Amino acid sequence: MILRVQGKRWFNSRCGNSYFSAKAYMNGELVGDIDYQYGYGDQYLQAMMDHLEKKGLLKLKVYSNNIKETAWRWAERNNAKLYHEVVQVPRKKDL
Repeated sequence: MILRVQGKRWFNSRCGNSYFSAKAYMNGELVGDIDYQYGYGDQYLQAMMDHLEKKGLLKLKVYSNNIKETAWRWAERNNAKLYHEVVQVPRKKDL
């Protein structure tokens, strides 16, 4: 399986918050789409993994400390190829 997650990030300089949107493709087919959401860093990736889990497309382990496994750990455990990328966009409407 090949999972590709493409994110877009936008920084609102007036309030100092970051937002993102993301799309996910499994074996080239669009399977997930997250619209405008608060988050920074690689949060787009984990949010997409949670989204795909809710849709029943994958299952994330939950460790004893109630932390979900990361995307790369899931890919390693399932022998999947994971590609992810994020671009910074200049305007909210570009998300």
